[in-house]
Amino acid sequence: MKPINFKETNLLLAGASNTEKDETSIQSLPVFSDGEQIISKWELSWKEKIQALFYGSVWLHVLSPGTQHPVNIQTYKTPFTREPKMKNKKGFTLVELMIFIVIFVGMIGLGGTGWVMNLYKFANCDFEKPFKEEILRGVGVIPPVGAVLGYMDLSDKPATASNK
Repeated sequence: MKPINFKETNLLLAGASNTEKDETSIQSLPVFSDGEQIISKWELSWKEKIQALFYGSVWLHVLSPGTQHPVNIQTYKTPFTREPKMKNKKGFTLVELMIFIVIFVGMIGLGGTGWVMNLYKFANCDFEKPFKEEILRGVGVIPPVGAVLGYMDLSDKPATASNK
């Protein structure tokens, strides 16, 4: 884990003046302090994120001789309360995000289904003249094209009452 700077930082606790930057050196720590508490923010590496996911815990080591100082470890987005800014809002509301996810998943589902249907129809082509269907289905191997072509009837056979 490494300490990272954040918007509310108002103090920097200086680390050791080690000229070599290695994992054992003590880094400077950007913090927020209001006189009653000190808050710092830490970023996990990908390896640490995976370990936390699998093991479900984070170990805290406090370098303090003789006693354990009170600590609080949280995983929320921010411990600072902010008034909502509707004029300059960034990102999505939860409802907007859910709508986007439903539409995105629906499009991927329909597109993926169309592409698979195109591959199935391509595999069942007769590969005899005329080659219109075979050529279009072959181009449909490219996913966005196949997603559309999978829903289309490209049969080379003339339309009759029995195969309409």
